[in-house]
Amino acid sequence: MQSNAYFREAQWVNNGYIPKFDEYLENALLSVGAPLLLGLVYPMIQQHISKEEIDLIPEDVNLLHWASITFQLYDDMGTSKAEQQRGDVPKSIQCYMHETGSSEEVAANHIRDLISDGWKELNAGLKPTSLTKHYVGVAPNSARAGALMYHQDIDGFGELHARTDAHITSLFFEPVPLNESINLG
Repeated sequence: MQSNAYFREAQWVNNGYIPKFDEYLENALLSVGAPLLLGLVYPMIQQHISKEEIDLIPEDVNLLHWASITFQLYDDMGTSKAEQQRGDVPKSIQCYMHETGSSEEVAANHIRDLISDGWKELNAGLKPTSLTKHYVGVAPNSARAGALMYHQDIDGFGELHARTDAHITSLFFEPVPLNESINLG
């Protein structure tokens, strides 16, 4: 499915086609890779998976949907300009501008509103579920990764950026301070 989404994007670029906003988002749900990643994560965090548990995964499709959309919209906000200069597929901002005739500023504000809506949906989806609590945490964490990497409309993944570098350095090389009053034993 993800490769089909990539192929569709390649067709859009080769044909100079700018998809409608909803058409772009429908394809982006797959091309962002979150459904594939989240589908692969579940067997890794759940040691024993029954057929019944696998059959219940579609119940939480709304959680996966909003995690994917939120991550993709963060990505679009951070990478859109550079990717357009490289001749990549139009992103959500360009699709919205083309469809509505709005300015880039209005389109960007609309995308930010959708990101906010995505967080509301993700938070609403964190109710008790048929899936393990770990799996339910993975979906919002994927959206959080998008927020971290593309915060303030900066491409923290594809371009060197001091903020991303600081996060990575902090994560791997700086000790985590422990509160002395915490009893770990």
